[in-house]
Amino acid sequence: MTVKNTGKTTLNASSINVFVSGMLYNYSLLTAGNTWVPENSTNVTIYPMNYTNTTGSRIKIVTENGISDYALMP
Repeated sequence: MTVKNTGKTTLNASSINVFVSGMLYNYSLLTAGNTWVPENSTNVTIYPMNYTNTTGSRIKIVTENGISDYALMP
């Protein structure tokens, strides 16, 4: 899944939480260093998940300062 920092604050990439249907999941990020700068996207790999077992799920990303967004998997 690709997510974008659309805010004005540089975020600590290792301080986000990933929830799938309300349950906290482990994840890995593809970022340069440990910072997630504004207007940049990063790839989030959620494990042990794959596309087929996320069908109908709500995936929510919560940043270190509490800002969050979600996507519904079709």
